[in-house]
Amino acid sequence: MTNKIDLDSGLLSILKTENFNKFTILELRSAYLAISRDKDLHKTEARRFVYRHILRLEKKGLLKRIYSKKTDKTTYAKTAKFNTSKFNAINQTLGEEVELNLTGTDSPSKDLLQILIDKLQGYKVELLTSIGETDEYKSLCLEYPQLKEQLQESYNFARENSQKIMGKVKALEKSIERHKQVIQAL
Repeated sequence: MTNKIDLDSGLLSILKTENFNKFTILELRSAYLAISRDKDLHKTEARRFVYRHILRLEKKGLLKRIYSKKTDKTTYAKTAKFNTSKFNAINQTLGEEVELNLTGTDSPSKDLLQILIDKLQGYKVELLTSIGETDEYKSLCLEYPQLKEQLQESYNFARENSQKIMGKVKALEKSIERHKQVIQAL
């Protein structure tokens, strides 16, 4: 495929995550809200935004819809075409973006702030993956009690990993807030 597909950079980073293969609209919406810079973004707006992109990707054959009568849920899975497609990451906004009062576009402070924000988004995606892994181990243990002993160590590791990543997220959020204060003081 020679044409690049335009896709919101946040959604693209989530969908490119290796462990994010089979998901519901609500799971993708939650992941998107977790990495969104707009903290006032409403869940309904985000769900509609995510759904529009999912339908477009489904039409192009990049995602396939899977309906389960057993769970009465619709999930989406990436197709082989998704992995071979080229994407053009674009920044789309749903709400008003917070504009920082920066002097000059080449300010090192602005560059550092963007690096911190990008790093934070990456950790948030990683956190969601880790939480999903923990939830799946828990679900497997409830559904198949005979696996509990075998999966306990993996569950504990995934839970500890989630906590470590959460610590990184908090540290970055505090760093970003402090850096914004420094920039505004300039």
